[in-house]
Order: sequence, then structure tokens, then C-alpha cells
Amino acid sequence: INAEYGGRMEQKRNELFAFLKEKLHWTDQHLQAVTKAHPPAHTIEDCLGWVTEFFPNSIMCKNLFLKDKKKSTLWLVIAHKDTNVDMKKLTKDLGFGSGTLRFASEDVLQEALGVKQGSVTPFALINDVVKYSVNVIVDENIVQDDNQKLLFHPLSNDYTTEISARDFKLLLESFGHKYTVKKLD
Repeated sequence: INAEYGGRMEQKRNELFAFLKEKLHWTDQHLQAVTKAHPPAHTIEDCLGWVTEFFPNSIMCKNLFLKDKKKSTLWLVIAHKDTNVDMKKLTKDLGFGSGTLRFASEDVLQEALGVKQGSVTPFALINDVVKYSVNVIVDENIVQDDNQKLLFHPLSNDYTTEISARDFKLLLESFGHKYTVKKLD
């Protein structure tokens, strides 16, 4: 199953890279320069050692995939690695009752975005088969400067891709997803 999943992820990653080349006019050389292979990284802590070597001036981002238990609304929250996402405040800001917003199960994640836990990424919005079913919230700390470089896994946690905040916003729009920029901490 893991080999099959890995093969599908490689195919999906190639589709993602083709999309980036088409929509953002990235070249093969650019993709090679901004995408690095590394040992699987399930958490931010797993990334800290090598990320400063490959991308010393970039912001590592964390991605939270959440679900509203009553309405089955899905949320992808994209934040600076150091942002302490206040779940109680976020739940209230989104108009939900206390304890309503929680992490989605791996089954829901796989069905909605086609990735496993530990590989949640905004790039997975390309796999959102029920288009626009995932609501996107972006931490204001990562998109204030269009030239800031951001880091995300390109569909699996054994690669990392660097993208400018400007291209990141264009990418979300290219996927057809509206997003909300919020102060999350």
C-alpha cells in the first residue's frame, strides 16, 4: 500500500508541478531550485535541522486541517510555524459554538485533499475533488510581504517547496479557492 501511495503521490506531485509551470510560469530549473527532497517530516520539529540549510530565509508554515462536527465544514488553516493558533478564538470568529471545530480524521483528509496526515499542504487543494469544499484561512503573518518566501510540502512530507507569498496567493486563486486572511494568535 505504501509503494502504491508513493507512486500516486509522485504522479500527483508531477501534476502539481505542471500546474505551477502553467499558472505561475515556473520553469523546470526554477522547480529544481525551490524543491528539495529530504527524510519524511511529520512535524515542524522534524524539519528544523535541514530547512535552515536549504532555505535559510524562508518561513516554514504549518497547516491545520479542521472540521466542524455539526455542519461537516472543512477548513485548511495555513500559519507561520511560530503562530500559536488560538482554536477557541478561531472557533468563535468562524461563528461556531465552543468545541465545535476540531482536527479532521485522516479518512476525511484523504477524501477531501488526497494526502495523509503529516503531509497537509495548501498544494493539496489541487486535489479538492468536490471543488471549493475546503475553506482556506491564511495567517496574516505569512502574506504581509509579497516577496517573503514560504515553505510547504508538495503533497508528501519527503519534499519541501519554496514559494513567494505573491505566488502563494496567486496559486490559491488559480485553484479557485477564496481565502480569508486573519490574525490567528
